[in-house]
Amino acid sequence: RFAAMRGEAALDARPWVPGRVNRVAPTCATCHLSATPSRPATHDAEATVAAALREGRALAQRGEVAAAAELLKRHANAGADNAEYRGLHAAVLQRLTLHAEAADEYRAALRRAPNVSVWWLGLGISLEARGRAAQARDAFERARGGNLSAELAAFADQRVQALR
Repeated sequence: RFAAMRGEAALDARPWVPGRVNRVAPTCATCHLSATPSRPATHDAEATVAAALREGRALAQRGEVAAAAELLKRHANAGADNAEYRGLHAAVLQRLTLHAEAADEYRAALRRAPNVSVWWLGLGISLEARGRAAQARDAFERARGGNLSAELAAFADQRVQALR
């Protein structure tokens, strides 16, 4: 990969910040350990995931959902085994109406943390949006069995009834 990308990598650029100076980085930065304008380079994948979660949440809360999705996609390799990361990525994708991708991310999060009711609810929403009524109903039923707020539990109940 390095040889194929060497010319595009701008390795002599100063400062060398992946994503700003170039979009190609034939190093561990390609996947998940690069510096950003708001944090230094690190080889600590957990720190990278924690920073991406903080930044992704902040972007989503400010309504910069596409930017949050791009950030989370950029660090997806580092966050691949982190349920919270996958759950946030799913929610962001859902807000962008990318329901197939959101459902995949919700499933990945739920494989790691199967008792998070809001992720079951999110999965149900994305499955219903894709026309998968029976699977959506099952997800909404799983959500109802967990710790949802009264408002979300009522929503899950309503969706289960509507999908019967």
